Amino acid sequence: SIYSTQDPNIQDICDEVYSNEENYPEGTEWLLTYALSIQKANGDTENHSSEMYKAYFKESNSRFNMLYDSQDEAYAAIEEYQAAVMQEGDEILAENISLTPQPQVSFTVQDQGTGYVVAMIGGRGAKEASRTLNRATSTVRQPGSTFKVLSAYAPAIDAAGITLANVYNDAPFNYDSGTPVSNWYDTGYRGINSVRTAIADSMNIIAVKTLTQITPQLGYDYLINFGFTTLESGKEIKGKIYSDITQPLALGGVTNGVTNLELNAAYATIANN
Repeated sequence: SIYSTQDPNIQDICDEVYSNEENYPEGTEWLLTYALSIQKANGDTENHSSEMYKAYFKESNSRFNMLYDSQDEAYAAIEEYQAAVMQEGDEILAENISLTPQPQVSFTVQDQGTGYVVAMIGGRGAKEASRTLNRATSTVRQPGSTFKVLSAYAPAIDAAGITLANVYNDAPFNYDSGTPVSNWYDTGYRGINSVRTAIADSMNIIAVKTLTQITPQLGYDYLINFGFTTLESGKEIKGKIYSDITQPLALGGVTNGVTNLELNAAYATIANN
C-alpha cells in the first residue's frame, strides 16, 4: 500500500490553474534539450549532445540560447542541424527531443496544522518520464522579498521585543560595506513608518534596518529553525568564503537560493502560530 498526504480535490484545482495558458504571459518560449546518435555509413557511431547542438548555432548567432518561440521553429532547427551533421548513407540510431515551456512554475500547498503537503506542482508542461525534475522540491531560487518576514520581522517580533507598531525611518541607509540600500519604489523615501506598514508595502530599508538591529546572526538562526537546508554559514567557492549571515539576508540575498517547498513550509509555521 502507498499512503499519501495528497488531497485529490486540492490537487485537481492546482492542476487546472497551472495548466491554463491564460494564467501565463503571452509569448511562451520553448527550451530545447537535444541528443542525437548517428550510425555513420562506415559503421561508426557518432553522438551529438545539446552542447554540440548549441555550439553549431552559436557560430552564426552568438546569442543563441536553445530557446524557441514555437515548437515548430525548434523542429525546423533540428532538421537544419541534422542536415548539417549527417552525410549520405548515415542513419539516425536514436534521438531525444525535450521541449520545456518557459516561464516555468512550481507550487506547494500544505496543511499548516500538520505540515502535510496536500498538493504540489513540480513544473509546467507534459510529464514525459518518471522521476523527472520537481521544481517545487529540487530547484533553488533567490527568495527576494519573501524573506523579509522570515529573516527580519519574525525573529524581531518573537525574540527582540519589537512589535508591529514599532516605527523606523525610511531614509537613506547603507549596508556596512557602504553600499546604499535601495527601495523598490522610485518616489524617494517615506519617512517614519510602522513595522506593520513596512511589511504591507515591502519596504526594503526598514527590513534591513530591522535585521541590522537584531543582528543577521539571529535572523539566520531563525531561518535554520524554520527548516531551510540550503543556506550557508561559510562556504568556499573558488577560494572565496560566502556566508548568508549578512545584512542582504533581509532582502533574500543568499548564496544558493531556497526551494519552493521549504519557503512554503516556513510560512506554514507562522500560520500554525
